Amino acid sequence: MVCFTESGIKFELKEDSTTLILFDDTLNYEGVWSIHHTNESEYANIEFAGKPDYYYLKDKKIYRSKREMESDWMGTKIQYLN
Repeated sequence: MVCFTESGIKFELKEDSTTLILFDDTLNYEGVWSIHHTNESEYANIEFAGKPDYYYLKDKKIYRSKREMESDWMGTKIQYLN
């Protein structure tokens, strides 16, 4: 799965649970991602800078904390490529 934020950050979440984050200034970061389930929904954690829960992906938005995701506050809209 590939998606972009409104600010141009590209996230590639690969089937082998690895990820590539490409910033618009040509910097990139390789890490891992994982899927999590709750009674109400499903979301993904995306690692960045050694923090396994740096990004949260849910319902076409990226969040910086679980609290923000759970309250749907401060999410950055994303657009999927595939």
